[in-house]
Amino acid sequence: MKTMMIFERLVNLHRERHRRLRLDPARVDHSFAQHTNSVPLAMEEVPDAALFYPCVFIEREGTHAMTALLGLRAQQNLFVGADKQWLADTYVPAHVRRYPFALAETPTPDNFLICLDEACAGLGDTEGQPLFLDDAAEGPLLAEVRTFLLNLHQAFVRSNAWCKEVAELGLLTPRALTWTDHRGESQELSGFLAIDEERLRALPTEVTQRWMSTGQMAVAWAHLLSLGHARTLAARQKLVDLAQPASATQLPAEPAAEASQATDPSPAV
Repeated sequence: MKTMMIFERLVNLHRERHRRLRLDPARVDHSFAQHTNSVPLAMEEVPDAALFYPCVFIEREGTHAMTALLGLRAQQNLFVGADKQWLADTYVPAHVRRYPFALAETPTPDNFLICLDEACAGLGDTEGQPLFLDDAAEGPLLAEVRTFLLNLHQAFVRSNAWCKEVAELGLLTPRALTWTDHRGESQELSGFLAIDEERLRALPTEVTQRWMSTGQMAVAWAHLLSLGHARTLAARQKLVDLAQPASATQLPAEPAAEASQATDPSPAV
């Protein structure tokens, strides 16, 4: 079973254990994401992601977050093709772009561990950019990765705070995505939330003005507009279903959830 859906063997990055490791981006395709039907989105990503995917809210144990719907059936990403590459000219979420790396929290506030998927095909000891230099210091690639992961973490902190406010303002309402499959039968995907447009328009002036100045109002409207991509997903799903046996066309109960921490106990960088 994969950790965080897209990771197969996620471990803490270890300065000695991984000292000779190199990453060759040319050997990294998107097969790692072909079995996840949703990925988390940071608030800042929504205007770009909304051009291609339904961007919705999910609720887990009282916490709300945003996610991009990538498929309508369990373990199926409609944006990874037979060539194992992400569909050309579409926005690739940062959650996917960070692969094979991830960030794990520690008991110490603001102290994080970099993790990597040792199963990544692009990792090896002969080709690509080194993670560590000869003196065991972080190489330029790893320094860039660290900056990207920390920036992404902060983006999700801001996003989670906004999602919490959206929920507390009572803007969210349960939604379901319905479509007619290749057999002419009605199907439904539920388990997610969306902003109610009438409630959004009725927000207090103070909130509206603040969201306008911070760009959060643009995110809210981009989210609403993105729901129209349900038709695109349905059309893609029909084409895929026609090429698959009936046993592969079972619906997921809800959008996929993702964990947030690596579990390898070894000392880390």
